[in-house]
Amino acid sequence: MQTRADMSHQNHFMRKLIHIFFILAVFTLGTTRLSAQEEYETTYLSDDGYYITADGERKGDRGSSNVIGERINELLKSRMFNASHVGIYVYDLTDGKEIYKYNESKRLRPASNEKIVTAVTALDILSSNYNYQTKLYIDRSQYDDPESNENSLISDEGTLDGNIYVRAGFDPLLSTSDLDNFVNSLKEHGVKRFNGDIIIDQTMKDMTRLGKGWCWDDDEGVCTPMLLNGKDEFDRKFSEKLNTAGIEFSGYVRHDEVGEHTQLIYTHERNINEVLRPMMKSSDNTCAESMFFQIAMQSKRKFADLTDTQERINALVRKIGLDPDDYNFSDGSGLSIYDIVSAELIGKILIYAYNDKNIYDYFLPSLPIAGVDGTLSKRMKNTTAENNVYAKTGTVTGVSTLSGYCTAANGHRLVFSILNNGLRESKTGREFQNKVCVALTR
Repeated sequence: MQTRADMSHQNHFMRKLIHIFFILAVFTLGTTRLSAQEEYETTYLSDDGYYITADGERKGDRGSSNVIGERINELLKSRMFNASHVGIYVYDLTDGKEIYKYNESKRLRPASNEKIVTAVTALDILSSNYNYQTKLYIDRSQYDDPESNENSLISDEGTLDGNIYVRAGFDPLLSTSDLDNFVNSLKEHGVKRFNGDIIIDQTMKDMTRLGKGWCWDDDEGVCTPMLLNGKDEFDRKFSEKLNTAGIEFSGYVRHDEVGEHTQLIYTHERNINEVLRPMMKSSDNTCAESMFFQIAMQSKRKFADLTDTQERINALVRKIGLDPDDYNFSDGSGLSIYDIVSAELIGKILIYAYNDKNIYDYFLPSLPIAGVDGTLSKRMKNTTAENNVYAKTGTVTGVSTLSGYCTAANGHRLVFSILNNGLRESKTGREFQNKVCVALTR
């Protein structure tokens, strides 16, 4: 029969045994969990982009989401983000999946990344075959046959008893040399002088001269649709051109609508791709605003305004599966302080463009190429991003952005969007974006 002392000793022994078993169980479970982890969690990242195991073996795909994510996470440790914001979105077009997101839905200002929204919407709605049109008319009698070239208001001596009209088409690249075609058309129709006025019809858009939300000190051109050499000087230059060509008139230059009984004698056309290139490569704001209002013109109403374009951009946002109420598109260039987007939005618009050959084949060549041309000509030189990254830059005070396409080290095609806001210096944002692009491509 066991004594109380024997039982106490036995209980003490059992408690120790249970304690030992518990320790062994925890150790075994920990070892099992560790061996089941992703191999990358037990390694470190080398300078050339591979994961290195404890025994020195190189592991992993340099273009994989694990590697790319680790690189970007390291960059995000920078002290610059103690006081500034960034949204990042990276999508693998080859695999068809998102591979990195950070504050991707955070609402931020796009600066000139707004031009991506404008360009893709325009190519989607208008197509690459769309032409800007500036039209020249002259008065004709209501009794003249509209199907013929006869005009009874032009005398045998070449005097037009009426006005000439120019219908603006917001061609941002219309130049002084283009005016020769207008003058020559008048001569070809026998006009040597006219006793009316030069009437400029600008009813294609509203009368606002500046974009909504532009700062008073923005050193930018105006948004009037009858520009010459990118400036509001068509009225004066056209009059001078007529005088130089010997076409006399004693009237005035005034703004009104094209008359009811008129004859169209010349249409100056410019393909949308001619405008798209300087808009994207050089970040030309006037080109962007002109394209913004080409979209608005599809409403087919006089004095179209930004709400007509917003309606069509919002339709695109719905197509890509996002809610347009989360964003704001107040101009075509990104100058407006009211423009609000997200890295996810820009990224998904780029994906949409990539998936439509009719858009992508014209959109991609318009983008600046890192280390080669446009606003990226001096950036990312002598890196894996050079001649690889095709992307739109964006800069206004406090904002620096970069979004576009690149090819990763594993050959996969990527879309990326990087939106830096709250910067003291734009240079800081550009340097960060350069590092991210290298992280994506090496």
